[in-house]
Amino acid sequence: MVVGLLLTVLVGILLSLNTDARNVLASIAKTMPALAGIVAKCDSSIKSPTWNDKKITAHHGIIPTQQAADGSKFSEEEWKIYRLIAERYIANFLPSPEYLACSIELRIANERFSAKGRLVTKPGWKVVTSAADEDKADDEGQALPELKSGLQLPVSGIDCEEERTKPPAAFTEGTLIRAMENIHQAVNDPQSKKFLKEGDGIGTPATRAAIIAELKRKKYLEVKGKKIVATELGNHLLQVVPDVMKNPVLTALFERILREVELGKVPLDVFIEKQEQLVINELNRVRKWLKAQLLIASFQSPCGITRDMSQIPTARLEPGAVALDSHD
Repeated sequence: MVVGLLLTVLVGILLSLNTDARNVLASIAKTMPALAGIVAKCDSSIKSPTWNDKKITAHHGIIPTQQAADGSKFSEEEWKIYRLIAERYIANFLPSPEYLACSIELRIANERFSAKGRLVTKPGWKVVTSAADEDKADDEGQALPELKSGLQLPVSGIDCEEERTKPPAAFTEGTLIRAMENIHQAVNDPQSKKFLKEGDGIGTPATRAAIIAELKRKKYLEVKGKKIVATELGNHLLQVVPDVMKNPVLTALFERILREVELGKVPLDVFIEKQEQLVINELNRVRKWLKAQLLIASFQSPCGITRDMSQIPTARLEPGAVALDSHD
């Protein structure tokens, strides 16, 4: 049954994502009759931004095939997986949601108070359960009364509540992957933020989970319940790694250059040379720091210990000796 499910869900690689939309939608309706009503509302002529063959590298996203199956024979897990993938596919052929947004601004004792509300007038693709759940926070609006500008209203009551700020919640694997994708939100520099937003963030959709798995394998991260936290070893690593290596802009830059290498726009030698120079610069920086520390130690030592600074080797890298992985 699992093999049959995979054959139903996995995509024919040679087909363009939007070519056989009608047939795929029909197979979804046959495989899972519960979705037939939503499928009937789909417009296969809608050209979603999802269908962009130029952004496909190793493979595109997983979508159902044109082969229908007997959904009643699926196990509970198979049914959930198929429905999740099918609903995401269906959402691409439904119109965008429409809202009626309003806001109210009040002044009480020279203090400004405001309230915002949003009413969904046309749900569009939000009728699809899985897509709506992810965007649920945006739907939580409140109904506001109809008011006119300049209207004076009585204050019915005042409540004062004392609350404390809370630290950001710990990451789960899902939220960490989302943060890697949207790493631009953690950067303050406008130019760097724009650069990261235009790219894929840290890693790619196909590699982010593998990056997290590798960090767990190396004992830099660990899972506590549903949370992913840094281990003592991971925290120590963060303290000793140079700031430039922890900057997300560097990883995004590597990813972009590697993509240009793949497209033949940048020679691989140029990329390797830049990484070698980066490592050399950092090693020289560490060498200078060690010299300073040893010099301080020699002055502070009661025994008058001295060191021959010339014995500390200068960082040298042979051509091709360093080829950093873009995800390390």
